[in-house]
Amino acid sequence: MEKISCISPMGANPDFRDQVYDLMNGFVDLDEEPVPISQYVANEYAEGKRCERLYDEVYNMKLHLFTRLRSDDDEELEQLVNRLCEIESIMSRKMFDYGWFFAKRDTMEKRMTEATEA
Repeated sequence: MEKISCISPMGANPDFRDQVYDLMNGFVDLDEEPVPISQYVANEYAEGKRCERLYDEVYNMKLHLFTRLRSDDDEELEQLVNRLCEIESIMSRKMFDYGWFFAKRDTMEKRMTEATEA
């Protein structure tokens, strides 16, 4: 069976999806740029949050590796971290689109079922 793409245009509005992603990642300074949906979308890198703690661990591991390599910086290690961040970005956005698609699909199916039962 062939898979049907549920990514834009059938998915969420890319600007809305990116705004949610940016809010979740703490890329938006809400004091400078208030965003109405921020009341629903938490910064997952805020102090004490799990992502913040995990990111700190990754950063500390990176510094430890620099020490082991006897270097202040390592291009390959930087590229490794950057590629993992790119993968996370792609997967997060696609997951959002899939969630949007399935929510719309389920809503349509429910309406069709209710219409045929009426």
